[in-house]
Amino acid sequence: MKPCRWGRPGRGGLTRPPRDGATVVNSSGRRRPTIEDVARASGVSVGTVSRAINGAHWVSPAARKAVEDAVVATGYRANAHARNLRRRTSGTIAILVGESAGRLFADPNFGALVRDISSELDTAGKTMVLAVSGNASERTRVLDLAISGQVDGVIVVSWHDDEDILTELIAHGVPSVVIGIPTAPFLKRVSWVASDDYEGARMAVAHLRAQGRRRIALVSGPADLPGSRLRLDGYAGAIGSQQPLVAYGDYSHESGSRAAQTLIDCSDGAGIDAIFAANDAMAAGCIEFLGDRRISVPDSVAIVGFDDNRIARSTRPALTTIRQSFGLVAAEAVALLKGELMSDPAASTVIPVELVRRASA
Repeated sequence: MKPCRWGRPGRGGLTRPPRDGATVVNSSGRRRPTIEDVARASGVSVGTVSRAINGAHWVSPAARKAVEDAVVATGYRANAHARNLRRRTSGTIAILVGESAGRLFADPNFGALVRDISSELDTAGKTMVLAVSGNASERTRVLDLAISGQVDGVIVVSWHDDEDILTELIAHGVPSVVIGIPTAPFLKRVSWVASDDYEGARMAVAHLRAQGRRRIALVSGPADLPGSRLRLDGYAGAIGSQQPLVAYGDYSHESGSRAAQTLIDCSDGAGIDAIFAANDAMAAGCIEFLGDRRISVPDSVAIVGFDDNRIARSTRPALTTIRQSFGLVAAEAVALLKGELMSDPAASTVIPVELVRRASA
């Protein structure tokens, strides 16, 4: 077995700089004006520029005049085909999920979230189309759908390394909302809603410490998801002087079992007495592995999860976890998208979470 190396997590990498953008030049060798140049010159958002150019109704007279003046000043020329598509509204909203179909249907979080978004959109008189993207070719097709004019807007869910798709959505003026905190370059450029990942992790660790647990490990989610990094940050900020003990999973049950094995085997003699798993599926995997090893939960190792979905009530013992409200997240996502469709400035909302105490900790 390779030696295990423990290290203190950083601040989650949420401040990494944006990638250098490509520069488009015309046949004369000069840079061709972009829609973002028009937005800067007019002092309005890219979305407002797109709507003004495409003849949408949700633009104030002052904003429309500013855009028209900026178009002349910059020499910007809109793509006629895209403009014609944008003049029509479809009444359809695309939910872009950056996961495979197998993962989508296996994870109860996605089912709850999609159900609640569908209900909110139905109330708003909109039709939902679900677009799943688990590999590069699917991502290309999903992006083509989003910018084709066939949908009025998009809600982006669980998109790993989101810079490429958000850059394209913004460049094409597609009204967009991200569920979960986007990467740093887009925090002020796109609307988003997220559960309070940092505070939830802090609450989980504080609960374990209040029970006298002093060797608390973390089973973290994928490092390329900002929500995972925030839960890692919350854990790191709450363990005090304790050395961090972190293993990574992919939010699946099986990865939780593997991570628990890594933690227990690598900490032989270190006496881990609690594990905070960054979602309920991985927490259930931890409980299963500890049961196979005849390690008692919670007597020897306490377990806390994150989500409070149906998995939390099916484990033995029942899972203590952090509850996030998918209904509130869905309602706020649709409300933010309505604002995007009306060319409101990008906005964000953080939804509070709560600790649900059961038998595992």
